[in-house]
Amino acid sequence: ENGVELPAGHCVCACVREGADLIAKSVARPPSQPAPAAAANAAEDLEPYLKAADKAYGARQLARAKTIYTELLGVSPRLFTALLRLGLIEEQAGRHEEACHWLQRAVREDPTSEDPTSE
Repeated sequence: ENGVELPAGHCVCACVREGADLIAKSVARPPSQPAPAAAANAAEDLEPYLKAADKAYGARQLARAKTIYTELLGVSPRLFTALLRLGLIEEQAGRHEEACHWLQRAVREDPTSEDPTSE
């Protein structure tokens, strides 16, 4: 509903790569911007892609969701929602070892969090 639809064949990494220098510069810019603010800006830059992944996940387009979450982790390796959802996708596919890998990483990132998009 509120998700963002990416054009067919549109690669998150390609889109994010275009802005990756901006993200890297904002994160590596302590004199003009404190680290928490820079991280928040980087997260905002990824928000449309996270929404697209969440929309695909909600529509049970698990292959598409997996692709987008994986690409998001290439840009932001500690993104809790992507780690969690990859674990859930792998679990649903019966790939328990892979699911365990992703879920353990998610728990390491935020041991107290629950699925941020669940009701």
